[in-house]
Amino acid sequence: MKEYSDDTLIALIGKHLTGEATTEESQELQQWIDASDENRETFEQFKKTLQLVEGPEASKERNVSVPQINIEAEWQHFKKKVDLPISKTVAMPKTEVAPASSNWLKIAAAIILVAIATFTVRYFITGDGTVNLVAENETSLHTLPDGSTVTLNLNSSLSYESHFGEGTRSVVLNGEAFFEVQKDEANPFVINTSSSQITVLGTSFNVRAYRNNTETEVVVNTGKVKFASDNSSVELEAGERGTLQASSGEILKAANTDGNFLSWKTKVLTFENAGLDEVVAAINRAYDAEITIKTDVPADCQLNVTFKQQSLESLINVLENTLDLTITRNGDQIEITEIGCEAES
Repeated sequence: MKEYSDDTLIALIGKHLTGEATTEESQELQQWIDASDENRETFEQFKKTLQLVEGPEASKERNVSVPQINIEAEWQHFKKKVDLPISKTVAMPKTEVAPASSNWLKIAAAIILVAIATFTVRYFITGDGTVNLVAENETSLHTLPDGSTVTLNLNSSLSYESHFGEGTRSVVLNGEAFFEVQKDEANPFVINTSSSQITVLGTSFNVRAYRNNTETEVVVNTGKVKFASDNSSVELEAGERGTLQASSGEILKAANTDGNFLSWKTKVLTFENAGLDEVVAAINRAYDAEITIKTDVPADCQLNVTFKQQSLESLINVLENTLDLTITRNGDQIEITEIGCEAES
């Protein structure tokens, strides 16, 4: 059976999704989709990504809006960066790739760009039908079968059964994730971690539950959740934080005072009269950085600043100049060895 490149398959998907595929091409694509669950899921991901590119109204009317991008450059970048989970089990006719002026190719490229930003996860289905999503080197967004979305932080994974949505909507999380759950009173959404269970109907919240951590943390952004362990259970509303201590199994409930709890997702950090210790801890969490302070920090050394989606290097430069820091670098490790700052007004 002859195999075709990923380029050819992506081109065919792009033509189909924009209504520019011939009847024969659409039939061949359907054959490929029906060949395996993996192929079907890949196609569904591209459909969802196209909706993100277009917006809901444009998706309905197919009045496509394409970002201003260098198609060829981004296409080549994509092929180097992402290994698509496509199983080539169906022989397909060769699809000619048209010049970049073709609408379907622009849309295919736009889909790829959003896919890189939002679906760069290691995705696979185990023999028992469990779907596994693993974000390793960068955060990633995924849409679940019920329409709920989950953003995975670095070194995090989420799994769910193939029958997700039939009865209880249950997932297993290791790591950190932000959930935006579609309301469905008949089918509660349940997140299982190694030491706790979070139950919701429809809300948005952040869960931090790495297996090697001594704490599991839930911060509610909107709505209400039930946060439970073997020994304790609390209800959390918007603006509240629950912290489970692994040693005792008890959950402590308090107001959330950390305005940067979602900075790992948004890359927005705001500090008001914040000490350097607090600033460094927040940056380390948001950027998975390794910044350490190797000297005493003056009590009046405080910072008032907002960072919006800046690079880690940019943040370090601001700190270095504003607080008169001496910084040494050893690979990924960054050490603050001297501090000459004065209080920020």
